[in-house]
Amino acid sequence: MNTKILLSIPTVVICTQCNNTTNEKLQYEENLSREIISRRKEYIEKFEDLQSRTTNPTEELNKTLKEPYETIEGNKSITIPILFMHKTINITWIKNKALTINGLDSKPISELQNKIRYSYSISPIYENGALSNKIMPIVLFETTQNGQDFEVTSFTLIDAPNLDFNTRKYSAVSSLFYTPPKTEKSQESGYVNAYPFWIANKNNEVIKALTQNRLIRAKIKVKNPKTRFAEEYDIELDTQYLILLITDVLQKNPGLSKVAPSFNLK
Repeated sequence: MNTKILLSIPTVVICTQCNNTTNEKLQYEENLSREIISRRKEYIEKFEDLQSRTTNPTEELNKTLKEPYETIEGNKSITIPILFMHKTINITWIKNKALTINGLDSKPISELQNKIRYSYSISPIYENGALSNKIMPIVLFETTQNGQDFEVTSFTLIDAPNLDFNTRKYSAVSSLFYTPPKTEKSQESGYVNAYPFWIANKNNEVIKALTQNRLIRAKIKVKNPKTRFAEEYDIELDTQYLILLITDVLQKNPGLSKVAPSFNLK
């Protein structure tokens, strides 16, 4: 047999294996995507059915929730430097009260218990008195007095790893003038710091990913003050609180359907 032909055989085999692996990965991702879409459709339909059957779905859901759904509303000012000037924007927000962080076994993670909890926030609802087209959901991790030295450095959805919650910028242009804080003072009594994770201008993708099922899986990295290393935890988030929060905001502010049409549960 010709030596050139012999040499080419391993290359052909490797290329074929690569193609097969790529095809299998694409097929897996397509199947997973279809499964998530189907699962989410069923989940949202159950909530819509509850809405149609009762005048107060929040009260009905609270009967089954492990921790009560309660909200806090407020406002804050953001000062953005633009060239040689500063622009101040007054925004309003809403969040649910912080919840226990559970592992994938639905049990509290002992290392984080009474140190870090999570909540959802919707912000900005209003900017300088007008409904905002920048409105978006935010996942917050909030530290207690016992965990005030802990720092949550990253957040990733296990079933939507391509969504980048960690960059946290509004646009390429705005990032030249303003870097949103990755740590804020918690607005909830009894908590110290808040670590917000969000993606601007992608409500359609983000809301679907964050409400794909009642419980969704995520990974967080937490910098431990004792070891000074970031430890990774697999966690579970209960999305019923976010669905209630989005529903409340839309019901109180019907004008958002025109100002920010992508902010919805559809």
